Amino acid sequence: MKNILVLILLSLSFNLSAQDKQMFKAVKIDEKTKLVGIYSDFQNRKYEQWSFLIDDPAAIRQALNELVVGPEVTNMFEIKSFHVVLVQDNKDVMAWMIHPSLNCASYDGHTYKFDLRKLEKLSKKYPAKFRRESITFSSPKEYNQFLARQKAGSNFLYSDSPMFEYEGSFEIQFPRNKKFSSPKAISEYLTPIIQKIVSENEYSISYALNEKNSNNQDQFTMEIAGSKKLFEKLKLDGLQKKNWTSTKEIGYFYYGSK
Repeated sequence: MKNILVLILLSLSFNLSAQDKQMFKAVKIDEKTKLVGIYSDFQNRKYEQWSFLIDDPAAIRQALNELVVGPEVTNMFEIKSFHVVLVQDNKDVMAWMIHPSLNCASYDGHTYKFDLRKLEKLSKKYPAKFRRESITFSSPKEYNQFLARQKAGSNFLYSDSPMFEYEGSFEIQFPRNKKFSSPKAISEYLTPIIQKIVSENEYSISYALNEKNSNNQDQFTMEIAGSKKLFEKLKLDGLQKKNWTSTKEIGYFYYGSK
């Protein structure tokens, strides 16, 4: 009877561990690799107590072996989350979001059970302090120049790079009438005209229920995002383009020390 009980317990233990999934698999680990545990709320520093930074390749491999998640659960998210980030050559190559109040972790659209004691263990063994800077850029070139200077510093970890999808944006005011009866009708009118200048993935048309549109019901002010070329070449009879604004994007830069 005792042997049967032992076998049952061993079988149960095997089934539980078989459900575990390694968070970071088949990743490159070398002298340029760092494993970072960092909080997302830099204003209130929520979950700061679990911060960690590992830069030794052997220690990173050991930590990755221990970082596992349990069974998949319904997708749940916490806005002020904690991130476990694998950094390679100052680039964020893989990051898990940990939701401590929900005891789960998410990656690539899936959410799994997670044991918070794993964070406690790493933060005690590899404690770290972090800071984040937010910088506004007007072009990818400006961002890349700033990034190159940060890489020369020993405490720089990685950055969240801005998208720079469009060069800028401008407005066009349309009268509310039978031809321009709704934002949808205006968008359908603009689309073939714009696509004679740029391709369909080089612009966007949007309507915001902002103060101007809310307070002036006899018109629709549309925003078109795209290139300066589009702004200069787009010609519409009786309508005026206004307020060209170059894109301003924010890049976030993360620094850490042990």
